[in-house]
Amino acid sequence: MLLNIAPMADGTIPSGQRSVLLGIGDYLRRFGESIYATRAWAVYGEGPTQMGGGSFVTPRAGTNTDIRFTRSKDNTVLYATVLGWPGGTLHITTLGSNRINLGSLTSAQLLNSTAGSYINLPTRTQDGSGLHITMPSSSAPFSAPAYVVKLTFSGQIPTPGSGPLPTGWARISNVTTGLALDSGGNVASGSGLKQWSYDGSTNLQWQLVDLGSGWYRIVNRTNGMVADSWGNAANGATCLQAAWNGGNNQQWRLNSLGNGRYQIINRGTGTALDGAGNATVGSPTLLWTPNSSTNNQYTITAV
Repeated sequence: MLLNIAPMADGTIPSGQRSVLLGIGDYLRRFGESIYATRAWAVYGEGPTQMGGGSFVTPRAGTNTDIRFTRSKDNTVLYATVLGWPGGTLHITTLGSNRINLGSLTSAQLLNSTAGSYINLPTRTQDGSGLHITMPSSSAPFSAPAYVVKLTFSGQIPTPGSGPLPTGWARISNVTTGLALDSGGNVASGSGLKQWSYDGSTNLQWQLVDLGSGWYRIVNRTNGMVADSWGNAANGATCLQAAWNGGNNQQWRLNSLGNGRYQIINRGTGTALDGAGNATVGSPTLLWTPNSSTNNQYTITAV
């Protein structure tokens, strides 16, 4: 940003320009942690107002649905700057469960009007439409040009996916082998999941049903059963399937790795679906501690 300040002949700054400078200084004094020493995030922001560029034009004013993102240098804090008070609930569509896993989000805070002070925002939910944070009041608790929500993570900020997940049927393919997750058809509860070359069979088609807070159940189109860890946390355990019962062993989160790739991690065991590098058609789908191998990376494609 360039700001032209033009002193008058006697060296004084015109009152209008002085007000702009004082306003910028006041904002930085109060909310500077979201500006100083930060970096651009993977997504610049969201909202209807496109700022663009130009010169000698009246600047566009943002709205309370325009959000701009910055991150801390160590990539553990994400700042969401809202260009107007959002009311009783802040909706951040970029942080929907179909795009980013927020399982490592430990706190949400509103930067208060005094530097270094915060208002805790403990009530938040995530679903496919975004992250929804309950704000302290429907009207702004203090006056500011923009309001900053600080999102702190236990580790690195998760990488957002390239786009929304399919809401209908999809194939789930292992990155290493290219084989698709296979139920085996109308099999008994407790049968193991396999891998198969994708041929359009409904045995290889799955639906990711959003349970909220970043968790999904993975439902097979042929038999209606869901992927189930059976509570077996051992590396190399076979992933099984059973009728939906709501248990943690049947809930999964999608850890987006970028470029359309995901780790599919079980809530009950913490282990992830893994192809074990075995490209043999009919080989079992295993569970393994999440790691950097493409064996436990998957793509999810609508069919």
